[in-house]
Amino acid sequence: MKKYRHYIGPISVTIILMAVAMMLAGASCKSRQKLAVSPEKIREIFSTPFTPVSLNGDALMVDQESLPWMDIEPDSLRMAGYTGCNRFFGSVRVMGDSLFTEHLGATKMACKDMENEQLLLNFFSNQEMAWSFKDGQLTLVSDSDTLLLKRHSIGE
Repeated sequence: MKKYRHYIGPISVTIILMAVAMMLAGASCKSRQKLAVSPEKIREIFSTPFTPVSLNGDALMVDQESLPWMDIEPDSLRMAGYTGCNRFFGSVRVMGDSLFTEHLGATKMACKDMENEQLLLNFFSNQEMAWSFKDGQLTLVSDSDTLLLKRHSIGE
């Protein structure tokens, strides 16, 4: 009786390794894809403006007469807000638990206290951030900062 030995040459090993690598890469990409949040969910969450409460756990000191706010228009995904001195605007994209701010612009009036303004404008400036919404509070987390916002009605 003859014994057969199976021989896998270097070319066969290379082909097998490439196939395995491609399958793993495809599986990895699929697991990282973020599904778009439904328009209904976006409308529900962003139906009213939000007021910044704290940045990195530190309360933002604000004048109650010029309370900052941020609003995302749920249908057009346009962002607008007020820093306590100047207005800002831009666009957003929401994909899964990520929110992308883009094309940020602002008016340029001079005010006596612009510290919060710089903090907020820097936070919203063209970046990706994770977001979550719970109990009327919106949490936005960038690479370096965490901004907590609460629901707010303009003129409140």
